[in-house]
Amino acid sequence: MERNITLDFFKIFLSILVITIHVEVKLAETHPLWNWFISQGIARIAVPCFFIINGYYLAKKIEDFSAVKKYVLHLLTIYITWFVFYILFYDRKIDYANLLQNFLLSSSSHLWYVVSLIYGCILLFVLKKGIKNDHVLLIIALLLFSGGVVWEGMRGNVCNGLFMGFPFVFCGYYIRSKDIISKIKDIYLIPSIILCFMVLLIESYLGFRAYIAHNIYIVLIVLCPLIIIFVFKHSTYKFSNSYLMNISSMASAIYFIHPFAILMLINGEYPNTLVRFAIVCLLSFILSIFIIYINKYVKIFL
Repeated sequence: MERNITLDFFKIFLSILVITIHVEVKLAETHPLWNWFISQGIARIAVPCFFIINGYYLAKKIEDFSAVKKYVLHLLTIYITWFVFYILFYDRKIDYANLLQNFLLSSSSHLWYVVSLIYGCILLFVLKKGIKNDHVLLIIALLLFSGGVVWEGMRGNVCNGLFMGFPFVFCGYYIRSKDIISKIKDIYLIPSIILCFMVLLIESYLGFRAYIAHNIYIVLIVLCPLIIIFVFKHSTYKFSNSYLMNISSMASAIYFIHPFAILMLINGEYPNTLVRFAIVCLLSFILSIFIIYINKYVKIFL
């Protein structure tokens, strides 16, 4: 079986972008706008791209109930494992009254991504059962995404399966089911990506002026699918081995463990600079190696 090693390394890059959101990266104290462009602009492509990648690989089995069930149960196992892990480290006094709500939504932690992915996959499966026309589903996905943009503008939380999970998971499904990767040429793809990045910076700048950090930008629904298409079009494949399998798991391990790495530095004398960011990244990489090793024997972490 061949692995897409380009995609594997790209996912690691995306996981590092997630860290820049949670650890403010300051290139220079005198250039707050550029710092904002990184952590509250460019880095916002990471989670949507992860959703799209999952949707892309889900496409071949979305109408197979047993396959979708197996995938969702695997995600649920991972989620429960990390939910318990962070409950033990973060909450010395567990609020049992809100425990169920936190478990169902995880809106206050990075685990919201897994919950949203589960909901997004289930929603796609259910809608596919009732609606066979993918163009209708595309319209629904775009409407939900647009609703998310409006909802966040009202200071609502869009980190969920409805406004983010399903729309981007569907994008991944749509890209694969319609074979868009082979249909779009670089002569159109590359300029489109550049233009969308410019729009992203403009949207990010508007957020900077209002000092509002957005989880979702309008342009992401176009930019992120284009980025994923570009990565797949220019991917290198190699026959899978243990080393490549470890690389493929690295991004997930970094994503799940990096808040713990941040927690380890809370009492340290580390300002919000590139130094602290580098230390968090290094710790996350080291810890992820242990997680990958343990997961080989107890497959509940990744």
